[in-house]
Amino acid sequence: MTKYETHVRNRLSEIEAWAKAGVSDKQIAKNLGIA
Repeated sequence: MTKYETHVRNRLSEIEAWAKAGVSDKQIAKNLGIA
C-alpha cells in the first residue's frame, strides 16, 4: 500500500477542510503523519 492509500484517501474531506482554512501543505502533511 502507498502512503496515499493508508494516510490520505480516507481523509480527503478533512484535508479539503484544512486547505480551505488556510493550513499549509507542510502542516497538512504533518497532520497526516507523512512529513
